[in-house]
Amino acid sequence: MSLLFHEWKANFKSLCLWLIGTMVLIGISVAKSMGMTNDNGQSMTDLLEQMPKSMQALFGVGMVDFTNITGIFSVIFLYIAVIAAFHASSMGTSIFSKEERDRTFEFLYVKGMKRSQILSYKLLICMINMFLLNTVTFLYSVLLVKVIDKTNIFHDLLPMMTGLLFIQLIFFSIGLFISFLTTRTKMASNISFGIVMACLFMSIFSDLSKKADFFRYITPFKYFDGKIILRDGLDTKYIWVCVAVSIVCVTGSFILHNKRDLKS
Repeated sequence: MSLLFHEWKANFKSLCLWLIGTMVLIGISVAKSMGMTNDNGQSMTDLLEQMPKSMQALFGVGMVDFTNITGIFSVIFLYIAVIAAFHASSMGTSIFSKEERDRTFEFLYVKGMKRSQILSYKLLICMINMFLLNTVTFLYSVLLVKVIDKTNIFHDLLPMMTGLLFIQLIFFSIGLFISFLTTRTKMASNISFGIVMACLFMSIFSDLSKKADFFRYITPFKYFDGKIILRDGLDTKYIWVCVAVSIVCVTGSFILHNKRDLKS
């Protein structure tokens, strides 16, 4: 239990900062969307319809009703997902590498626990943090819209936030695996963050051009696209893809961790 408390305390400040960033994004987006969802909602739709077809596809014209707050949320969901992905990726790359960087791993091993047990405890704390980020963001969004717009978006937003949880899971697992492929924390972070950015660009390109449509089968941001979820619901095959990739990455991480030489 002391290890769990130590990890929770070490990650709590970071979790709060990521939460604040997410809340600010949602607050600004909701505030700006109020004008679009009231008297000017129709004119905004007309304005978007005058844009090039590629830009219309990016904003989900024809898929999203911009006269209601739920439609707005389905568009800004991508940016919420990006923040959550960076947070998950950051935890994955730093979960153990920071111990080697700061030479604090001796503190862990004098506890008399096996390597796999220590890593399991760390994974548990990271899962809790991801779940808290997801849940607090969800409840904050629902309450904010309820107070400002008197609209209940709970049932519309729930599938999106469920998809977000799997986005967090897959990027965390990839970041974790990368952290055990290199002993350099900064390099692991750069690679992991680069993967998040590459997935974001692939998601955008797949909307902008039909020639890039194949990217939607590569990037998790298109597996759980807020606009598509709002219209069609969650696609279970992408859930299984995320679970499978995560299992492979986490299993590989345990194997690499048990074989790793710790430098003092």
